[in-house]
Amino acid sequence: MEGSSGPLGLKPPKSRTLETNRGWLTRTLGLGYGRGISGLKFPEKDPILTFEGMFPEGEEEGGEEEIMVRGWMQKAEVTSGLSPLELTDQEFSRLSKLVYETCGINLHRGKRELLRARLSKRIRELGFGSFGDYYRYLCSDPTGQELIKMLDHITTNLSRFFREEAHFKFLEEEFYPGFKEQVARGVRGPRLRIWSAACATGEEPYSIVMHAMMNLSSIPELDLRVLATDISTRALEKASKGIYSMEKISEVPQELRRRFFLKGTGPWDGTMKVKREVRQRVVFQRHNLLDPAPLDEDVDIVFCRNVLIYFDRETQRRVLERVVEPLVRGGYLLVGHAESINGAISNLRYIKPAIYRKL
Repeated sequence: MEGSSGPLGLKPPKSRTLETNRGWLTRTLGLGYGRGISGLKFPEKDPILTFEGMFPEGEEEGGEEEIMVRGWMQKAEVTSGLSPLELTDQEFSRLSKLVYETCGINLHRGKRELLRARLSKRIRELGFGSFGDYYRYLCSDPTGQELIKMLDHITTNLSRFFREEAHFKFLEEEFYPGFKEQVARGVRGPRLRIWSAACATGEEPYSIVMHAMMNLSSIPELDLRVLATDISTRALEKASKGIYSMEKISEVPQELRRRFFLKGTGPWDGTMKVKREVRQRVVFQRHNLLDPAPLDEDVDIVFCRNVLIYFDRETQRRVLERVVEPLVRGGYLLVGHAESINGAISNLRYIKPAIYRKL
């Protein structure tokens, strides 16, 4: 419904081909909406999978909904050991152009084998005999759901907790002290809004919340919310569960593990789950970075890290314009340390490596 708001002042993205509005989000991730702080809307129920006997050490009761796997997401049985299908020059050109026009990802010739390997199984699952047949199906599918599924297969969702420590050090030593001082002086309220613009499987937004809660504990009325978006529905489904292997959690400092995680038992032995006090501060939504920012309120910080490297220079400029738009004047944009955006758009000032401020 155009113009309506959801969690964190969200507004449904104006997608060109994909159904990414509130109805899609509710059906795909099981999110309901309820009235929240300061009139904003936040999830009514926490869309985390719960099972009998899972994480018994004090996890709160309640009302959580099972994420339903839709028919279009179900995998058909496939004979194993089949080699990838042949991908002709014409088929690669058409598919790479479709991906570029949809989300800006530049699949150059060096990505041809990756595309073939990642899509061959999916094509066989659907019963098609060639990439050409699959391409025609993508173009004729009125729901756009298979296009979403294809993007899930070809995108990379590598992430880890507290990645690029320099950013968290900057927040701890420079941003948070200034924020606390302004709140204490009454210059601003305790409201803090952050956008994790390519959140992958959730490690980044959860790290942001844990770090903020530790550093801003002196503000009991802290109003913290993080919008976490990604183009991959598969990554968002994993992120919304908040369940990670011990190997992943090993990157989290012991103090934070004790405070913010629950240890799995029984069938969930070897995993840990992010506690509700952290999860309830994060709102997950599918978003294409080429679309307008899915917010109708300002944010203080935008994390857009290690995603610009997948775009060409012109697409980087377009994405940066989108993600900077909801930043308050004086707000911060954090990018990956391997990414250079100098001169891409004029309303950003370089602060230090991978940190920029909106003019």
